[in-house]
Amino acid sequence: MMSDEKQVVHLTCTVDGHSQRVPLAIAQRIGIIKPLLAMKSDLNLPLPINEVRGPLLAKIVEYLEAHQQDPIRREASRKNPEQGAVSLAQGSDSDEDDNYEAETRQDVYENDDLYYERYAEVTSPWDQRFMDSFDTSTLIELTKAANYLYIADLLDLCCKTIAGQMVGLSVEELRKKFNIKNDFTPEEEAKLAAEFAWVEE
Repeated sequence: MMSDEKQVVHLTCTVDGHSQRVPLAIAQRIGIIKPLLAMKSDLNLPLPINEVRGPLLAKIVEYLEAHQQDPIRREASRKNPEQGAVSLAQGSDSDEDDNYEAETRQDVYENDDLYYERYAEVTSPWDQRFMDSFDTSTLIELTKAANYLYIADLLDLCCKTIAGQMVGLSVEELRKKFNIKNDFTPEEEAKLAAEFAWVEE
């Protein structure tokens, strides 16, 4: 039997028909298809990938190849309050990890602003260059794709990148950067500004 490094998986994007052959070891890092791979008897048959465009899938595979020696994570990163650093929860196939989503929701950084301002210090140069290669709209699309494909470390990186880009921006700057429509009336905006004036203090 061939090793995972030599076996390949045929992935096909249903959105645009893009087809890509990916080493099995890399495909197994895509959480949403890992169970399917375990049941698939013929790896030569195409495996459909929904909701992800071909060019974006190619970039995701590039990321996975660069991180193929990393432990596969099942959770978002956690900040260690004692060490002031980010610790990574390593993945496991045990049933004990089934509640990872609930645990992650409770995982809140104690000092988000400081953490995201130190983005460059806690992100590898390769990851920074990778993130910098996307414009805002594509970065958001990549975030959605990482979430859909269940790639925890990429999703975490995308969220940190977006959050880091938001630091220091005004409401108007945020709306412009992320193409967010202002659905408040002038009266509603004035009321909210008065109510939350303490935020600017």
